[in-house]
Amino acid sequence: YRGIAAANEAIAGAELVDAPDAEKTPVVAQAYFMRAFFYFHLVRLFGEVPYLTEPVSASTAEAQASISKSSVEDVYAGIISDLEFAETHLPNTQSARSLPSKGAAKSYLALVYLTKAGTSGTADFQLAYDKAVEVINNSGTYDYALDSDFQNLFNADAIDASKEPI
Repeated sequence: YRGIAAANEAIAGAELVDAPDAEKTPVVAQAYFMRAFFYFHLVRLFGEVPYLTEPVSASTAEAQASISKSSVEDVYAGIISDLEFAETHLPNTQSARSLPSKGAAKSYLALVYLTKAGTSGTADFQLAYDKAVEVINNSGTYDYALDSDFQNLFNADAIDASKEPI
């Protein structure tokens, strides 16, 4: 929840930053991506979890302590909404692979839909397929490619230069 808290602070704090939207919106999109990333792992591990989208301050800490868990479906809806925002506002590529890009948001949406589909979610299977195909068909736009040497994926000295990790 520390990562979620940091993302919520960044999202809320962006409104206080005096900068053009073109500069701050991609940074806010990174926060949305990270919040979705953290919640995706929480909901898969624990199911229903408290879903917080606002910063917790000293004045709201007591109210937040009594928050109830959100349904799995509501958490997934929030994850998808956050990733869709990220997909819209992140750049196609980043200066470092550790920063989320539009391709990463689309890839995570595919993973989220595939996870939601389970073994019988036909609509979610199609959504997962559609997002995955978008990434595959636009691999050049997102600067993705399979590494010519599979062992590079396990080499700490070579992995940062690889185009394979999303």
